[in-house]
Amino acid sequence: MSFLQIESAAFFFSAFLAAGVMVWVWPRHKQPGIRNFIYTLITILIWSLAAGFEAQADTLAESRFWSILSYIGILGVPLFFFFFALYYTGYDYLLTRHLQTGLFGLSIFFWVIVATNEWHHLYWSYLIPDPVLGENLIHYGHGVLFYFAILYLYTLMTVVTLVLLQAAINFHHIYRHQVIGLLLAIPLPWASNILYVLNISPLNDKDLTPVFFSFVGLLFGYNIHHYQLLDLIPVAREKILDSLQEGILVLDHIGRIIDINTPARFFLKIDQLSVIGKNADDVLPTYKNFLNENNSRLEVECELDKPCWIELQILPFNNSQNRVSGRLVIIHDISHRKNLEKELERLAISDGLTGLYNRRYLETCLISEFERSERYHTPLSLAICDIDSFKEINDLAGHACGDEVLIRMAQLLRQCMRTSDIVARMGGDEFVIIFPQTGINEAWLALERLRLKIKAYDLGCFQQGISVSVGVTTWFEGDTTTNALQRADQHLYTAKRQGKDCVIGDEQLIDLPNEDNESQIGLFHRRYGLD
Repeated sequence: MSFLQIESAAFFFSAFLAAGVMVWVWPRHKQPGIRNFIYTLITILIWSLAAGFEAQADTLAESRFWSILSYIGILGVPLFFFFFALYYTGYDYLLTRHLQTGLFGLSIFFWVIVATNEWHHLYWSYLIPDPVLGENLIHYGHGVLFYFAILYLYTLMTVVTLVLLQAAINFHHIYRHQVIGLLLAIPLPWASNILYVLNISPLNDKDLTPVFFSFVGLLFGYNIHHYQLLDLIPVAREKILDSLQEGILVLDHIGRIIDINTPARFFLKIDQLSVIGKNADDVLPTYKNFLNENNSRLEVECELDKPCWIELQILPFNNSQNRVSGRLVIIHDISHRKNLEKELERLAISDGLTGLYNRRYLETCLISEFERSERYHTPLSLAICDIDSFKEINDLAGHACGDEVLIRMAQLLRQCMRTSDIVARMGGDEFVIIFPQTGINEAWLALERLRLKIKAYDLGCFQQGISVSVGVTTWFEGDTTTNALQRADQHLYTAKRQGKDCVIGDEQLIDLPNEDNESQIGLFHRRYGLD
């Protein structure tokens, strides 16, 4: 086999490689950046085929024809590779319509100069057959515009090399592996072309650049296909992902972590970037089920620098076959929203002045506790507490003092009652207390302690002091909240009629001797050891 046949076979093999890589990445051709990579492969294919047929040409005219055709690839490969590199590294915003039009126009201009060279000889100053091989090998003399074209093409490739070098520095882990893999291959076509331009190529004045560009395309195609990242081309990662307040976690189609920004590592308590490439189920077992869902949300309470809430939203990436090729997890800090929700919920169930539960929430709790006692047959007591002669406080000391008395009353109720007891302001100066799982005698004892503490309490704005009257009742099977409130209210009015400053309840009216109020209180104190 002659050298020219080997040379031709090398070019055709180069075309075969370019076509194979193009078929390999074609399913993702709808992405703008990938389209430019495919255009690069097409122009490599044209360049290689034309160079292969030129190596087999028998006449000067035939050689010249294939040489002109090869310039579609010579001028197209750096141009489309330039476009692809800018898309890949996140500089696509520089590709304005004017810039793209200008670059396309310049490439077309040089191709027209090549095609019409026999009229002006500005690109090739001469075309002469080889003294030994004859018209099977044509030697080209370079004209003035040849060097302008070389300057234009080398400028494009220089920019490509620089932006990829910057990407290799800035990108993380898998992305960096991609770019380094490409950068390792770029010097091959550079060296081949420079040797050809300087007329010092050892290969009979032949330009093997398209062969080396085919290997570049193959290597880069392997890198991005191996890491499943053609659908997830990084776009100015350092300037975007890590500057976001939201956490960003990117998974590939088999659930591997392929990118994670700083906020996401903070929210998910991940210390190292070494999780890149690992399966998300292994790194985040708590979220295993959620990470396999699509279009879902999850709210989680967590402990970071302080207790907080985060919301995770997972979104799928679909390829051209509408299959999930990856997932994006967005993590928001929703602590402020949760705190607002809690505050709104508190305001909805709280009394604005005292901070105790309001009447609406009281009614809800009454129904719930009565249903619980009915279901489990547990005791339950209910009391209504009223400040004695509260109108006199407002009249003598003013409404501001009256409000302060209500606030102090609420504070005493919180201090004296258990955390399981439910205390609410019924309205005005009336307060209701629910005693879950508490019999009448235990409730009566707690209320008497409260009464004594209130009587001895220094109110500040009202030196005369205050007292309370209390009516307390107990739940019985088949009882209703309405009936229980009415009984407690009746006991309250009984306490008022008996001189105020006392606690009256169901069993006390039945069990205690029918004596005056002071005798009843004394008997109660002796019975429960309050003396």
